[in-house]
Amino acid sequence: MLKKFDKNHMIMAAALVVSAVVRAFCFSYESIDSIDICKWVEGFRAGGGFAALSDTVSNYNPPYLYIMVLFSYLPQSWDLYMIKLLSATFDIIIAATVYRVALPYSKRAAAWGFAAVMLMPTFIFNSAYWGQCDSIYAAFCLLAFERAVNDKPKASVIMAGVAVAFKLQAAIFLPFFLVLLAAKRVKLWHAALFPLPYVILSLPALALGWSLSRLIGVYPMQTRSFFDLTFNAPNIYTFIPTTNPLNPYQNLWGGYFYIGLGLTALFCLSVIVFAFTKCKNFDTAQLAGFAAVITLGIPWLMPLMHDRFFCLAEMFMLLYAALRPRCAFMSVMVAAGSFGGYFMGRILHIYPSSSLWPSALLLLLALIAACWTLTSRKAKQFWRSNDNDVKEV
Repeated sequence: MLKKFDKNHMIMAAALVVSAVVRAFCFSYESIDSIDICKWVEGFRAGGGFAALSDTVSNYNPPYLYIMVLFSYLPQSWDLYMIKLLSATFDIIIAATVYRVALPYSKRAAAWGFAAVMLMPTFIFNSAYWGQCDSIYAAFCLLAFERAVNDKPKASVIMAGVAVAFKLQAAIFLPFFLVLLAAKRVKLWHAALFPLPYVILSLPALALGWSLSRLIGVYPMQTRSFFDLTFNAPNIYTFIPTTNPLNPYQNLWGGYFYIGLGLTALFCLSVIVFAFTKCKNFDTAQLAGFAAVITLGIPWLMPLMHDRFFCLAEMFMLLYAALRPRCAFMSVMVAAGSFGGYFMGRILHIYPSSSLWPSALLLLLALIAACWTLTSRKAKQFWRSNDNDVKEV
């Protein structure tokens, strides 16, 4: 047994221990987000647990609230820690899935991929410091990818449905299924399975008193909660003055909102058309590259994006780097660019979006580089010289 514990497992164990210590230090911090979620848990506790589900004031979808109700049956002093422990657990699931997908390519790269996820600054801040739950829907998106590349299309679509049931932001990942359709990894009829998790996970809420209109209105209500084209997201709108300098709540959107929607649609269409017309052999690495490009390009172009919405891009770009080690610099660029939004807004509390232009530029350069690796003929030689680096298993 001990003979099987090699240096790659030591890397993973060390990363797990270090990340656990760092996260433990973060758990006691009460962010605005975690305070609000703790209030929901306390409301459930005061109202008798599941009996209070229909009375609580929350803009989250039921699946996450079910878990919060379960926490309400525990001592109140545990609330903050359980909320953060939940998200941190899904960080581990993401790391383990990256390892599983990369393992057939390289044991070393798979181990470093696991370690990179566990030590990713944005993942630590998101789950352990702020108590946000982006790791939950991100994990289901990654599991959807893993199931697809392992020829389990029905499970893949269902995982994506679960992801969207937890958070609307998972929709950023959905255009990737058209790439999977081009790669013949899914069939068109599999789309019929997509709404099933959402419907099934909504039934308990309906049974416990939620109205259908409230259930349908959760995600539209979330989209109406933003007053600017970007909420600390380092994207194209950091280069555009979108608010009145004398009154940050008076937005100057003009036609930028609709232009942004058009650019996002054009970008997705271009990627999908390229996948259908130019690509013939889709291996796991190439599919990871497409997932990284889509999940990076959409929040970079889409209006109303939040600083946390680049977590999918970080995750898939890191997976791409694990499968193609020469892409590691792109993963570093995306992680640094995404963290820039966190650092300026949530740590330094500098909110004008124009201050994020260096991070936005870094993400754009990473996007261009990733597109080059998927589209350029010169990239073929790039990968041929790289094969010896990854095919070590």
